Amino acid sequence: MYSVEVVFPVTLLSPVGKKNFISSTPCGVWMYLLDVALLTVDSCRSTFSATTLKLSGLKYLMPWSKKSLCNSTRHFATLYNVSRRCSILRSNQAAAFNLLSTKRRVFKSQYLSLASADR
Repeated sequence: MYSVEVVFPVTLLSPVGKKNFISSTPCGVWMYLLDVALLTVDSCRSTFSATTLKLSGLKYLMPWSKKSLCNSTRHFATLYNVSRRCSILRSNQAAAFNLLSTKRRVFKSQYLSLASADR
């Protein structure tokens, strides 16, 4: 009539981790790492931005020798973007100067034509 289904957790079906006496971490600890990580992420979801800001400040404390290729690539990209923005700024300033000088010439010619018409 009634059947009793017993659901065993995965940890009971798998063999218990044997302690590794060479290192300080037993082998069975790694079974729970994913569960602990998920619980930690779920509990810290509301403070995600604060945690991110705190961790992003740590990269400036690391030595330059660590991931130097990545750092040099990032610095090259930053230098490229800054030089491109400076180039755009220079061309905008040149265009504004040319527009201003053109308006001055037009205004000067209109002023001279009005002054000669009054005579």
